[in-house]
Amino acid sequence: MAAGALVALTVPASAPFVLNVGGRNVTGKAPLGPEFPWRISEVSDGSPSQMEFYIEDADSTFAIRLGDEVRFVDRRSSPDDTIFGGHLVNVEVTRRDAGYGRMLRCLAVGYDAYLDWRIVGANGRWSSKDTKPNGSVTKISSDRTIVQQLVNKFAGFLRAPNQTVIQTNTNMDVITLDGLTLRDSLSRVAETATGTAPESTRHFYVDRDKAVHYYWNSETTPAGDPIAAPYRISDGSYTQTVLTTSGLIELWTFGDTGPQVIGARNQRHAWMTGTYQRGLVGGIVNEPLTTATRFDGSTAYATTPSSAAMHPGDTFTFECWYKRERTGALEHLIGGDVADLSVRFDASDHIVLRKSTTSDVWTTTGTFEDTSSWHHLAVTKSGSSRAIYVDGVEKNASGTNATIVGATGSPYIIGASTTFGLAFRGQMQHVALYNVALSAATVRAHYRQGAALVAQSLRYELDAMDGREAVYVAGHNDAGSGWVRPGKGNSIPIRTAFGTDEKERQEVILRPDSKGKDKRDAYGAAFLRQNSDPKTGGSFTITGYGGWHVGQTVYITDSALGLSQEPFDITQVDVDVLMGSGTIRYDITYGQAIRSGVRRLRRQRNRR
Repeated sequence: MAAGALVALTVPASAPFVLNVGGRNVTGKAPLGPEFPWRISEVSDGSPSQMEFYIEDADSTFAIRLGDEVRFVDRRSSPDDTIFGGHLVNVEVTRRDAGYGRMLRCLAVGYDAYLDWRIVGANGRWSSKDTKPNGSVTKISSDRTIVQQLVNKFAGFLRAPNQTVIQTNTNMDVITLDGLTLRDSLSRVAETATGTAPESTRHFYVDRDKAVHYYWNSETTPAGDPIAAPYRISDGSYTQTVLTTSGLIELWTFGDTGPQVIGARNQRHAWMTGTYQRGLVGGIVNEPLTTATRFDGSTAYATTPSSAAMHPGDTFTFECWYKRERTGALEHLIGGDVADLSVRFDASDHIVLRKSTTSDVWTTTGTFEDTSSWHHLAVTKSGSSRAIYVDGVEKNASGTNATIVGATGSPYIIGASTTFGLAFRGQMQHVALYNVALSAATVRAHYRQGAALVAQSLRYELDAMDGREAVYVAGHNDAGSGWVRPGKGNSIPIRTAFGTDEKERQEVILRPDSKGKDKRDAYGAAFLRQNSDPKTGGSFTITGYGGWHVGQTVYITDSALGLSQEPFDITQVDVDVLMGSGTIRYDITYGQAIRSGVRRLRRQRNRR
């Protein structure tokens, strides 16, 4: 071997990831080491997602075919999870020292390169038009037809359903599409189709498995965004949050290893009986090291102490995290003795609060049949007031009230009824009992904390040049349109005096219902009140939890940074795949969320 020659170790066949290029499994040709990074990047500037990877071609026989389909799969889950899907667009070949073939540095673009656009406008029809020299007008196509033609021509694997393209407003100038990529063509359609705005802006993207999606950002209910990120970011602890909640009788995390279930609050320990499994991966991502317990659905249950302090009577909250393994069966999550509280799934998969052995007190209207995911459950009662919350949201329910009577001297049975039947099959953790009815806000806070990740690193910054200092309200008429600025007849202060004339600090909001000065000023002031602060943003790093996508809204809580459930938009996602260790690291960049009905003021493209 020549002095200084670089020898690349390759990924073993048993690696947790599989890379296919043009239908060929090239995982074993992937070199290891920091000098050969595998990175997937997605940004919000309109460019497609990309994947950079290396192939060690020792015998120089690997056929390079630009346009080959690239599919990178995580096979640790069932079914396999596609981390990246797209096509090979660039290959850089470097000859290695004699006898070591060549190294291929490859770049692939994601499927989102073929379909990614925004169309603003609704409640109307329009067609592009072309004015002939003789003055006649020829209609070309609707935006829907144009998009479908583009998809058929450039990306046959995509078929945009009709509902994914909004018919926009009024007659527009002719759209010239020749010589543009599909992405640029769709962007031209979108920009030309921008007339007046509806209450929300619709976004479209293609995922890593070629499926077409669309979503709205909600201006009035940002917390209900359907494009919310899969996890929240928080610096807190779920266990500590529960332990400091007023009225807690006991918390059993079920993260123990033996038959004893430690009572974390008051040392009121429970005991496991039957066939159970300990040490399983739990559902509270906030505390990944806290494990869960599986109940076999037949013999497994936990028995709590029977002291009077354990029985709250008619005012209480039962809380837990659960993951079901079967449906269509009567299953108790907790069972009390005669007239005490019981919570169970009925044979139709409703969640039921029951006066034990007597009557159903509160039954959900909907059913809960999911067996693939963990869920947070809270059941509260205070006299005639009853509520059942799943994943922080109160569910519709009905029933005849009855007074719950604490069966002093009898234990509660977790995972079965008091006769040890109707057993739960599945996993549970963090079971808690309170002598108060938790409020909806507290239940929601508990769920959010449990579903929040603690970032390995978190960076946060303020940028004075990013605050919005002027907004143009495009209204229904001249009276309802115009510029609104801080301090001009409103109480909005000027946050930063310099740079106020920069276009990057100005916005246009489209409000067709603004028909006078009062509405114009009200819309403008509301926008500035939300967006005139210096724009905030930063980045964080997460290992092992995927599902992040540019455009999602992520909620961040960090007491040291003064953030409490602050919404931010994800602007860039970089995925580093550490092939040797089987680890996926996500570097997420985020910025201030700008809500719907808003677009950046920019120079208009020349139309032909």
